[in-house]
Amino acid sequence: MLVCHLLSFASGASINALATSLLAIQRAFSANNETLGRVQLLFFLGGSLLVVAGGWFTERLGEKFAAVTAMACLAMGAAVVGWAPSLPWVFGSALLLGFGCTWASVSYSVIVARHYPTRQQSMFSLVSLSQTAAAIVQPIAFGAWFARVERGSAHAWLAVFYGLASISVLGLLIIALAWKTGSHLPTHEATTEEAKATVSHGFLRQVIVSSAMWLIGLCVLMHGIFQIGYTSWIGPYHASRISITPAEAALFVSVNNVGFFAGRSLLGWLCVRVRIPDLVLLGSASGLGSLMIFLGLLARDYKLALALCLLEGFFVAGNSPAMSAFVGSHFAKQASVAFAIYTGVGQAGAAAGGYLVGFLARFWNNIQQPIWLVPITSIILSLLAFTWNAMIKRSSRRTVVAASRSNPTKARF
Repeated sequence: MLVCHLLSFASGASINALATSLLAIQRAFSANNETLGRVQLLFFLGGSLLVVAGGWFTERLGEKFAAVTAMACLAMGAAVVGWAPSLPWVFGSALLLGFGCTWASVSYSVIVARHYPTRQQSMFSLVSLSQTAAAIVQPIAFGAWFARVERGSAHAWLAVFYGLASISVLGLLIIALAWKTGSHLPTHEATTEEAKATVSHGFLRQVIVSSAMWLIGLCVLMHGIFQIGYTSWIGPYHASRISITPAEAALFVSVNNVGFFAGRSLLGWLCVRVRIPDLVLLGSASGLGSLMIFLGLLARDYKLALALCLLEGFFVAGNSPAMSAFVGSHFAKQASVAFAIYTGVGQAGAAAGGYLVGFLARFWNNIQQPIWLVPITSIILSLLAFTWNAMIKRSSRRTVVAASRSNPTKARF
């Protein structure tokens, strides 16, 4: 579990690093809204385009190798952002940083799915607390620093992103030590013929052609679109309506992650005691989250907007554990490949969310209309989850009825 929490923490510290730096990037490089959206796009594309290969390597070379490599990619990506003298360097390092962040998430997801099969909802909720805690602290630290330094100062990039690189290097060393001592790290099972078969063409095809994977892929795609679109642009959206500083804009991300932390803490406790169907949890969380987003976009008061942003994080905290538990329970034998595809599709959605809002903001020359794409997508996700759950229940009832008709004697008793 130590390795899972380290990977989760590093992923959380990096996932919003660029999002909370958008205003600083804009001032340092005189970037427009579309360029800012492109930075977010490349970060998430770095994960979505390369993570399937990462899943393959995880299966072939082991969870330990994946954990160390993910940390190394995070450290290198953050270091290059800190050094970047121009936007092309920011674009390239965003790709590497996104890949490391996504691979870290895949690595701990595979460990949880393989070694805690009966407690997946609660374990995903508890492990992700480290990710959420890091995501809370990081925007506060970034916002406070950018509020202090001179606009466009190169020292801002050096201190902030080299600090993130140092955290990743420290995590890498701890994981390497756990690898060497053999403690705190689950044994990899890829030496068995059954585990090796998970990367065969047959197993990969089973995952790709599965209707369950296509549907959960659609769900995580929409989740990425609305959640990253929301966290990336809620600060600039309110900055265009009310007078707030960069630190106050960054606080929206931090407050949202406080809600995530509280929501996942409660969910981790609740799922130990009550088994909530994965799709019911997903539909409920998305529906309540969309309501908070809708009200937050209408709010004219800064404190009220912050409170609604916190509640959005609290409710939407159920989405990721629900979808991860669904993937883990339906694709246990193909966990590395399934989680890689699932996470890659989610990153593609996240890339689309951040970029689409920025692109439409440039088209309309404001941020106030395009951001409504966010709650609309969340509502559609909620309806999809509830409809899918109803179809599964209906199919199960038909199966029971058919079984009782084929064996009436057994059904009677």
